[in-house]
Amino acid sequence: MRPRLAYLHLPKAAGTSIRAAVSSYYPREDTVPWSFDRHLFGDHPRLGEVGEPIFLGSPDELRPYPYMEGHWTIPTMLEAFEPSEIVCILREPRARFLSHYTFWRGWPPEMHALWEPYPGARFAQLPLREYCLSAPIAHQADNLVTRLILGPHRLAPNDAHIKPGDIDTVAAEAIRRVDELGYVDVLERGDAVYHDFEEWFGSPLHQERLNVTDLARGEPVDLKDLVDPVVLGLVNDRNASDLQIWEHVAAQRGLGKVELRSMSDAAYGSAIARVTTAHTKLRAQIDAERVAPPAPESGATEPEPLIDVPRASAPVRLVRLFLRGPRVWRDRINDEIEYRRRTPDPNTES
Repeated sequence: MRPRLAYLHLPKAAGTSIRAAVSSYYPREDTVPWSFDRHLFGDHPRLGEVGEPIFLGSPDELRPYPYMEGHWTIPTMLEAFEPSEIVCILREPRARFLSHYTFWRGWPPEMHALWEPYPGARFAQLPLREYCLSAPIAHQADNLVTRLILGPHRLAPNDAHIKPGDIDTVAAEAIRRVDELGYVDVLERGDAVYHDFEEWFGSPLHQERLNVTDLARGEPVDLKDLVDPVVLGLVNDRNASDLQIWEHVAAQRGLGKVELRSMSDAAYGSAIARVTTAHTKLRAQIDAERVAPPAPESGATEPEPLIDVPRASAPVRLVRLFLRGPRVWRDRINDEIEYRRRTPDPNTES
C-alpha cells in the first residue's frame, strides 16, 4: 500500500465505495478528520454552523496526516500532498450531474436540517431547467469537476456559470493539472478501474456499492425535462468543461474516440432511463394516493359499498410510510390519525 495518499471524492462518482476500500488501510488517527473543503460551498458566510466536518482552518493542520479523503479541491490537497499522491476517479459528467441533482432532491428533512444554513440542496427542489439556470448554485451545479480540480478561479465565479468562451480555457488548465496526479481513471471502465488501481496502490481493494442514490424518494423529476432539447442542452452546458476532462482521461486509459463517445452517451442515457423508470412509478404512486372519490351528483343513487380489504398491521404500515420518503409523510400521518379517530383498532380491547 502507499504510505501517503489523498483521495479526491467527486460527488456521486462511486467515491464512497472507493473510500471505504482505501480507508481500511489507514488508521483513523492517520486520516484527516475533515471531509469537505470550504471552496465547495462558494462564498457562504456561515459554514461554521453546518453540522458536517467542513475544513475552515489553515493548511498546516492537514500536513501531519498521511491519508486524506473527501470532497476537496486539488489546490487544498496540494498544501499537504504531492501531486503523485493524489487519486481521482471520474464519472461521465452528465450522468454524475443528474445523480447529484436527484440525490439532493431525495434528501429527508433531517439531512436538510444537518446542512443548514447552507442552502445548496434546496436548489435541487427546483425543476431541472431552473436548477441549471440558477446562478447562486453555480459553484455546485456548473462544471463541478473542473471547479474542484482548479479550486477558486477567476473564470469560474462562485455565483455565475462559466462563460461559453472560457470553457476550453478552463478545461485545458484542469487537464494539465489532472495529468500530474498519481492515479486518474473513469468509472465507466468497470472492473478494470479497480484492477488497475489495485496495481498502482499495491494492495487488494474490496468492491462494494455504497451511498447509491435512492431514486424512490423526494419529489419526482418532471419527466418532460428529460426529453426537452432545451433542458438537455442546459445539462450539456453545465458539464461542457467536465466532459472535455472525462474524454481526455478516458483516452489516456486507452479508449478510442468513437468508443469513449459511445461509452459517454450510454452512461448518460442509462442515468436518464433509471430516473425515468423510478420516477414514473413514484409519480403514479403519489397521484394514486391523492385521488379522492368524486362527490355524488344531485339525485344520484347511493354508490355501491367498497370491498372491505383488511389493512396491514400498524408496524407494516409505518415501515411502508418511511420507505415512501418525506414527500408523503405528512399526508399519510394525517390520514392515519383520521382513520384511527373514526375506526376502533380490532386488536385493542375496549
